[in-house]
Amino acid sequence: MSMIARYISLDDNELAHLTDGTVMVEEFVSALVDNEERCLDIDKAWAGIHMLLCGKAWEGELPLFNAVLGGKPLGDEDLGYGPARYLSAQEVRELSLALSGIDLLERRDAFMELVHGNDEVYPGFHDEEDLNYLDYNFARLKEFLCDCVGNGKNLLLFLG
Repeated sequence: MSMIARYISLDDNELAHLTDGTVMVEEFVSALVDNEERCLDIDKAWAGIHMLLCGKAWEGELPLFNAVLGGKPLGDEDLGYGPARYLSAQEVRELSLALSGIDLLERRDAFMELVHGNDEVYPGFHDEEDLNYLDYNFARLKEFLCDCVGNGKNLLLFLG
């Protein structure tokens, strides 16, 4: 199984039902994972994006840490690689603002230093095409977050 990062926009009512256990996380995710309006899949780009934003494979500072590995755990259902996590609408706004001025292509030196050939960065990135792949998925993530902010949405994120 490959580790793929996914994001689902949530309204306040959905988040309340997920946090109080009225709705099971796995059932909710299964129902929406193929809905392109509500769900974003950044494939395997998540680890490279996280490393470029935070400088470490599994750690980082807020709000940038929230882009891939952050959020509050939502129950203990394992969705493949741990439980789903969520960000409040306010945290989504803070994250979106922090990411808005970042251009991954301008971080070419950091890519070569931190990501290129680094075994800690799944699944392994080795050339310019890989940097373009990360940049493409990062742009999609920024756009998705902007849409969430514009609609006052919370965010569910998980690796599966």
